[in-house]
Amino acid sequence: MFNFWLFSRGNAGARDPSNDSYEHDTDWDVDENNPPEKYRVELSDSSTTVYGHPSTGGVLVLRPCNAVDLDFLGLSRLEPAQRSEDAAEEDRHCALMTRLGARWFKSVYDYTMMPYFAPMRHRRIKVVVAAWPRDRPGVWVVAMRNREEAGREGLGRVWNAMSMEERCEVVEKLGGTYYADPMLCPNLHLLEDEDLANYRYHLTPDRQRQSTIPTLPDIPLDG
Repeated sequence: MFNFWLFSRGNAGARDPSNDSYEHDTDWDVDENNPPEKYRVELSDSSTTVYGHPSTGGVLVLRPCNAVDLDFLGLSRLEPAQRSEDAAEEDRHCALMTRLGARWFKSVYDYTMMPYFAPMRHRRIKVVVAAWPRDRPGVWVVAMRNREEAGREGLGRVWNAMSMEERCEVVEKLGGTYYADPMLCPNLHLLEDEDLANYRYHLTPDRQRQSTIPTLPDIPLDG
C-alpha cells in the first residue's frame, strides 16, 4: 500500500467530516494477512507511518515520522509493528501520538484516499510539529497554515534533526511557540493526562505508559 500524503500532521484528534462520505473501493489491494486495521508502524519504500487505533474508533495517523518520533513513542526504528490487542495499551499509544500532532481519520483507507476524494481540503490542512524538551516541562510547537507555507518556510528541516533537543532548536528558529503548559497549546488537541503538565521527553517508555487516557476528544477540523 502506498501513502502519498507527505504532510498529514494536523490538529491531533481532529475529525474530518469529509471522510464520512468516502466509499470503499472493493478493488483496493489489501494484504489479507496484514490488513491496515492491524498497522502500528508501516515502513514503505522511503518513509515511515505510525498508526494508532483508539478504543473510541477511527485511526490516528502520524506522517512524516522519523527516528526522533519513533524514539519518543518507544517504537523500533527498523522494524514494522502491529497494533496492540489490549485496548488500554493501544489508547496509551494513541495518547503519545497526539503529543506529536497525530491526526484522526475514519479508517486507514480514508487516510490513504483523501488526496483523491478531497484534494482541495487536503491542501488546506494545517501542518503542526511538536518538540518536547528534555530539561523542562512543556512543548515547542510550530504551525503552518498549509503545506505550501510549510514548504516556503523550510519546515522540512525539522525532519533532519538528529534528536528531540535539536528539533526543539529548529522549531524555535522557525518561529515556534513554547507552552509551559502543553494543554494551553491551541494546535495540539491533547488528551487529558494528570502527568502531562510535568511530562518530559526523557521519561522511559514504561513510565510514559503509566498514565491512563480514557477517550479521544471530538475536535473541529480547523480548531
